[in-house]
Amino acid sequence: YLIFNRISKLCQTFNNIIINSPNHNYSIYVLNISFKNVKGETVVHFLEKNDIFVSTTSACNSTVKNLDKTLMATFNDEQRTINAIRISLSKDNTKEEIDQFIKILKEVEKI
Repeated sequence: YLIFNRISKLCQTFNNIIINSPNHNYSIYVLNISFKNVKGETVVHFLEKNDIFVSTTSACNSTVKNLDKTLMATFNDEQRTINAIRISLSKDNTKEEIDQFIKILKEVEKI
């Protein structure tokens, strides 16, 4: 729970990030965010180069290239959905890993 809150609060400090995950009744292991000016797929590849692995969709939708139905139903915003990434966390994630993730994520603002 602390890891999720830490990463969520840090993401709120970014000018180019919108948090899509609800602030109640949510999984503490999944955070969904969108970037205002960068496609989610671009962010995924950028993070991969830094050995950070996220996705643009849930595992059950990974073979389908349609827009995420949940995000579209919630926000009715195609660009927000295209620019979204899904961050999966674990109880084993460390503060150092989150700090490294945030450090790399700051570089996305420069893309």
